[in-house]
Amino acid sequence: MKFKGILTMVILILLFLPVVYSAPPWKKQTAPATPTEPQKEIIIINQTVPAQEGIDWNMVGGIIAIISVIIALVGWFLTRKKSSNTSKYLDEINQTYLEYKGNSDKCEIKLVEVKAKIESELAAGKITEQSFDILDRRIESYLGNIRKGIVNKFDLSPDIKKKVDQALKDGKISKEEYEGIKNIKELALDKKERLLKLLKKWEKD
Repeated sequence: MKFKGILTMVILILLFLPVVYSAPPWKKQTAPATPTEPQKEIIIINQTVPAQEGIDWNMVGGIIAIISVIIALVGWFLTRKKSSNTSKYLDEINQTYLEYKGNSDKCEIKLVEVKAKIESELAAGKITEQSFDILDRRIESYLGNIRKGIVNKFDLSPDIKKKVDQALKDGKISKEEYEGIKNIKELALDKKERLLKLLKKWEKD
């Protein structure tokens, strides 16, 4: 609503500027006093039409200067708004992690939902690429911690757990990391199938 109000004000200023500059009250000339002598009327035949006055560059310069200031103010407002959105989503990410970290499965779902939301905000131009990178790194860091907790439920051997934890360091699973875990021989078949199903899902995310 605040932004719409600023735009309305800008439009009104731009509409009234030409009126103010064309005939400002302080530049209006007073009517000349009526002379006491009778005026002679002179008619000039074949008089050419006088040339129109040139462009008032002072007026143009003034309008350009005002428009430049308005554009700068609008740009500042939009930048400030995007920065505010970034702080808002950082708080939401942190709060989501703190609230649900005791339930790894639910926490993962909630963080993925927040990530989808900020992706939509980026597409709509409500946050910048730089802000998105900051938010995405924070989410992936939390997802890495949560997914390690999920993997711990599989009761893996220290060597296999170390490999999986290393793969989840950035919160994601690359194709090479997935294939490496898939080729582990020591893992029981049923446990491997459930683990690989999870890793495949995280590879897509």
